Amino acid sequence: MPNNADAGVLTRGFLQEVTTLERTSIDPPRYLVDHRGRNFLLERKGACDFKACEANCCRMICLNLEWNDYLAGFAEKGTGAPLIYRTCRYLSPDFTCRRWGKGRLPRPCDNFPVPGDPMYLEVINVCSFSFVIVQEKMRDPMDRQTE
Repeated sequence: MPNNADAGVLTRGFLQEVTTLERTSIDPPRYLVDHRGRNFLLERKGACDFKACEANCCRMICLNLEWNDYLAGFAEKGTGAPLIYRTCRYLSPDFTCRRWGKGRLPRPCDNFPVPGDPMYLEVINVCSFSFVIVQEKMRDPMDRQTE
């Protein structure tokens, strides 16, 4: 079982080893994930408190690439992925989003975070969202693919 912090909240260590398989529910946000060959249903808890974290996730780009010598020229080595520190064009100095006034978040922001997302792993210590295990899902032996 995962190394839980307070009240069942999953740690960075657990989430680094997660592969998201599918989103199973929008409200509440739930995700089916694989962790070391076991399937878990996770639920996202919390709400975005952008003032508390100073919109940390809006001030960097997390690349979905392996670290290499080329990236060393313009990116920094993050926890799980290369990072480029660049502030989103919609971010105001008071950490509000100029697009929020239009009634909805930009699509990528509305879906953030997802378990195992490299960007979430970078901001997990300041992010007001967290994930908890709702249940372990037992695999059906008939679902196993042939080798």
